[in-house]
Amino acid sequence: MLIHLLSDYIKDPKVRKQFSDKPEATLEKYGLPREFVKLLQSGNKDVVVKRITDELNFHAQSSSQKETTQRVLFWGGADITVTSISPDEGKVNTPVDVTISGANFPTDAQVVLQRPGTSIEAKSVKFVSATKLQATVQVAQAGTYDVVVKDPSTGTFGTLVQGFTATANTKKSATQKSKA
Repeated sequence: MLIHLLSDYIKDPKVRKQFSDKPEATLEKYGLPREFVKLLQSGNKDVVVKRITDELNFHAQSSSQKETTQRVLFWGGADITVTSISPDEGKVNTPVDVTISGANFPTDAQVVLQRPGTSIEAKSVKFVSATKLQATVQVAQAGTYDVVVKDPSTGTFGTLVQGFTATANTKKSATQKSKA
C-alpha cells in the first residue's frame, strides 16, 4: 500500500535511499505498480492524497461487516465503532436518556445525531467505559438520524447509520383540545 511506503519513507532513511536508488524495486516491495514512480516523483500532492484516500476507503469498506461506518486512522489508534443505541427512538422536543454501545470511545466523546441538513449535539455525554456512553438527546424534527460518536482531539468518528428515530408528539395540548 502507498500509505505504508510513505510512512516508512518518512521514518526510515534507508527506505528513502532505497527509493532514490531503485524506485521500481522499492515499489514492488510494497506491492505497488511501477507507474507510481512517476506519480510520486511528479510532486502532485493532490493525486497522491487521493490515492491514499482511495486505499483507506477501500480498507474501511472491506474490513467493515456491520451497518456502521468508520473512518480509518492511518496515523495510529483504534477506530471508533458504534453498534447500538438504547432506546433507539423518542418523541420530538422531548429529552431522551440513551445508552450508546460500541468500541474505542474516548473519555471526552461527543455524541451527535445527524441527517442531511441537521446536526444536533447531545447534552450531558457521560463516559462510562470505552464501550459505553450515556447521553441525553433531543431533536426538534421528526425523522431518522445517524448516531455519531466523535473524538474531539483527533476528529475521528464512528457512525451508526439510521440509529435513532424521532416521532412527532401526537399529544394535544389543553389549548388544542379546547379549540376542537
